[in-house]
Amino acid sequence: MDNRFLAILAAGLLGPMAAEATPYNLLLERDTDSAAGTELFAVSYNSYADFLDNTVASSAFSAININSSFSAGGFAFDGNQYHLLLERDTDSAAGTELFAVSYNSYADFLDNTVASSAFSAININSSFSAGGFASDWSPAATVPEPGTLLLMSIGVVSIGCRQLKQIRTA
Repeated sequence: MDNRFLAILAAGLLGPMAAEATPYNLLLERDTDSAAGTELFAVSYNSYADFLDNTVASSAFSAININSSFSAGGFAFDGNQYHLLLERDTDSAAGTELFAVSYNSYADFLDNTVASSAFSAININSSFSAGGFASDWSPAATVPEPGTLLLMSIGVVSIGCRQLKQIRTA
């Protein structure tokens, strides 16, 4: 499976890309603090090639208003929820430096309908900042449907019966 997480640095404007079931998502954060609805811009691409060619599948501003003391540190999908990582712009004590916000769907992320949020106990050294946030998520293995299992079972039983019949007639 390819790694669907990219961190793109271009004059501090571009944020990390997140993993998701199909599309690639790019999160752009305005460099200056602004009103909600104009601060975070989300762009989706159907493939990595589309991302490289800038063939946009969809794009929209998020209703999220990031406090002027924080910046977007990453965005990830874990198979169930979307997670936005916010990092305090100045060094501070552990427990107040990284703030994680979870959303139940991509639409909830755009609408800023928060499922849960909490500060992380991680303390980042003042010489560093969060350069991305990724989830090592991959879709669950597919489970055969009951009809497929039934047909396979009938086939195995039929082969067994035929073998048994050949043994008895021999």
